[in-house]
Amino acid sequence: MVGWITQFLAFVLGSGVVAALTQSFFDNRRTAKSKREAVSYLALRLAYLLEGYAIDCASKEADHDTAIEHEGDAGSFLAEVPVLPDLPTSDAYQLLDTKTLGQILDLPQRREMAQQAAMFWWDMVADEGATRVALGENTITMGFLALKIAKDLRSSYHLGSRDLTFGRWDIVQHYEKEMRKVAAAEAHREKMEAEGAAAAERDLAVITGQLSPSDDNHRSLATTPES
Repeated sequence: MVGWITQFLAFVLGSGVVAALTQSFFDNRRTAKSKREAVSYLALRLAYLLEGYAIDCASKEADHDTAIEHEGDAGSFLAEVPVLPDLPTSDAYQLLDTKTLGQILDLPQRREMAQQAAMFWWDMVADEGATRVALGENTITMGFLALKIAKDLRSSYHLGSRDLTFGRWDIVQHYEKEMRKVAAAEAHREKMEAEGAAAAERDLAVITGQLSPSDDNHRSLATTPES
């Protein structure tokens, strides 16, 4: 079939034009194949790098959690949110889809924000306990983000899944459990902040005369369920 088409085009356009078109066609096919191979190889390298970072974060946070539980007698406290390894050098980054590339480029900056958010508790409040909690939670969050991007890379570029278990330690299940803890802790903090803000608003109303102490006590009793 291809031979017949080539002969027909040669008759209509001339053999020189057909030869040039044929060469261009196969050159484009080779170029497209080379690009696919380059981006797939880059995606695979990035997936392994991000999975390694996620494993490192999980391990260090578990050690940190042990140190908190045993007040430093066991385990090792985190000094910072783990730093991402350097990304591999490649000309194929421009071939990644925009969403994935944006997530990858965002990670180092996201890690820096996670570090600054944790150190706020030390730099501004000098609260060692809150700083340690924040370092642990932010480390888990960063590892979870890295693991999610790695999973998306494997899916988008048909790289196959990777079993991230060793013995009884399943990295995916570990992150699912730890992220539930992080979400629960954040919800608890938001509730406490809301209750604190409401109490402060009542106190301000009493101070400014907008609400008498007896009215405030009456409201408190009215909202207290009977025993």
